[in-house]
Amino acid sequence: LTTVLRTSAVLALNINTMTAIQKMMAPETVSTDTRLHVDIDIPTNAWYEEQSNIEALSRQALEMAWASLDYPERDYEVSLVLGNDEMQRALNSQYLGKDTSTNVLSFPSDEANTCDFPLEASLTLGDIIVAFETVKRECEQEEVSFSDHFCHLVVHGMLHLAGFDHISSVEAEAMEALEIDILSKLGINNPYADGIILDHG
Repeated sequence: LTTVLRTSAVLALNINTMTAIQKMMAPETVSTDTRLHVDIDIPTNAWYEEQSNIEALSRQALEMAWASLDYPERDYEVSLVLGNDEMQRALNSQYLGKDTSTNVLSFPSDEANTCDFPLEASLTLGDIIVAFETVKRECEQEEVSFSDHFCHLVVHGMLHLAGFDHISSVEAEAMEALEIDILSKLGINNPYADGIILDHG
């Protein structure tokens, strides 16, 4: 069955963010000198009600995506917020001018392009925000696993922070190929197997 990222959107604060990452297909393990610190905020209880291990699942998806990206050696940090449609609609309206919710939003950090950022501090990659009601609705409409679709969206959001995008067909193919590879390592089947429709919000 097709997993449709109907409302996936990204706020490209800097289109040059980590363009070197686009060499992609990096080693499957993270350098011992390169660490990812994950900050997860879950203000919407429905996430726990739907998926009791949602925090562990989030970390697993982020870390697997991270393991496929080749960052310079240092500490990094990413923030994941599991919110609701009301929160997502407000963010989408404020930053993208779209008065509607969306499944996932990614906000790359300007710090990623700061050459003189202190090495002893964790470099912030950005924020990923996911809306519960939209994700739940998509799963029901497409008859797909909630956990699988959620992991796909988290991986998708993480790749946006790393500089990947799907504006052009070439970019979309590269991003989808890496998503498929990452998801396979999580035991998740190719969500694009039967085709995909990208609606940019």
